Amino acid sequence: MLIEFAPHTSLYGERELVSQLPIIRNGPAGTFVVFPRSLRVSLPTDQIIFADDTGGYARVGFGGMQFAGLEEGRLMFVRIRELFPEDQLSPARSHKMLLDPWWVATIAVDGRPVWSARSRSLSTALCFRIWLRCCAASCLGSLRPSPAAAQTFRNPTAPQG
Repeated sequence: MLIEFAPHTSLYGERELVSQLPIIRNGPAGTFVVFPRSLRVSLPTDQIIFADDTGGYARVGFGGMQFAGLEEGRLMFVRIRELFPEDQLSPARSHKMLLDPWWVATIAVDGRPVWSARSRSLSTALCFRIWLRCCAASCLGSLRPSPAAAQTFRNPTAPQG
């Protein structure tokens, strides 16, 4: 699975901790997607099989993770298998990763897109259309959207002009 993050993102990897004493089941150093204005989002480093940010945005490939849809408005990914032996992993690792849809440009599985920012925009338009149909008449009484606005929400992908 490959996640392409929003434009102007980069990757930051913490350095491995070097110690004279053995550290047992600490897991690998952290990996983060860095967004403009210094927002850093942690990624499950032990599941990363590819990472690149040379094209002006971060791209991260995950093995052992599966896109599971939306949970409370966030993109949900679940760990379906481990890539490392148990003794190399932190017992505190998460088994679910949640990302804000605004942080992600596309998600692809086996080279095929399964989610994109474009679908996020259409979902927002669809939600607004549902609101107009279900609530506007009862909440606003006799107020109706203008014919141009009504046409826009019937076909949110139509060119505006």
